[in-house]
Amino acid sequence: MSFKLAQSLGRIAPALELHAASSKRWNQLPSVAIFTEARRFAGHSHWQNVRHTKEARDKQKAKTAQLYIRAVNNAIKAGGGIRDPKLNSHLASVLAEAKANSVPLSTLERFIKAEFTTDPYFIEVQAPGGLFILIESCAKSVNAERHQIAGLVKRYGWVQTVLVSTFHPLVSYRCSLSTAGKIASEFFDRLAWICVPGGPGSNLTDLDAATNFGIDIGANDVEEVTVDGQIAFKFYCDPSNVEQMRLLLERDHSIQPMSVEDVLVPKCKVQVDSKAYANLLEMYERIRDQHEYVDRIVDNVTVVGDSQQD
Repeated sequence: MSFKLAQSLGRIAPALELHAASSKRWNQLPSVAIFTEARRFAGHSHWQNVRHTKEARDKQKAKTAQLYIRAVNNAIKAGGGIRDPKLNSHLASVLAEAKANSVPLSTLERFIKAEFTTDPYFIEVQAPGGLFILIESCAKSVNAERHQIAGLVKRYGWVQTVLVSTFHPLVSYRCSLSTAGKIASEFFDRLAWICVPGGPGSNLTDLDAATNFGIDIGANDVEEVTVDGQIAFKFYCDPSNVEQMRLLLERDHSIQPMSVEDVLVPKCKVQVDSKAYANLLEMYERIRDQHEYVDRIVDNVTVVGDSQQD
């Protein structure tokens, strides 16, 4: 071996030993690093699971509260507009049920006091092809409510109708400050119904008996339904006569209505496919989740080859 080569190896050897020592120490690190990462991600996953579970639970609570807000609204209507549960038995019953189901009464009481609410109004949405959507709200900030819902509809509002073969946006947004907006009055019939118990043990044993009784009290139509496994009958009338009919049932016939509601029935329907309908349902769900004072959403949609409706 030459002197120069030996000298070069002498300089390189310490560096090689240092590199080998470093590599040895470095090779011991991955197991620790991987273990740490695994623990971190395991914790992250657990946190995500907890978060998603909580979000799902909160979402369900919000939905339940929304159902009771609507029930409170109907109870106020059934009680002649009286917002005091001491003077409105319908309202008192709804609040008692809500409390039994652990619904925060503060939310319902805020609605009852009308601190953030006003009389119901419609945000009306129109699409080419004759598709109409009515979104009923009682939020006091009408312009903000309309603007926010319009923005959400724009993000979801691409639907395809049978009459219009191409996709069109929901382009028209109208807000009526009354319960009878332009679209609501021109393209929907407004009816009201009172649901009362029937079946064995009552005078309304069957549909024939209920029909004869309906004629006596001035109902326009009667329908047999099932409520919690019990036979019941819905008596339909003009919304302006519903309070008179309710009082007639309670005072003259000692019949306590199970529920009272006004409904909007489309005069004609527009056909959409299941994909477009699923898009609409998702939009409705988002609207309800984000706007606690939206009472109901009504449309004139029918699904091609499917009778299910929202």
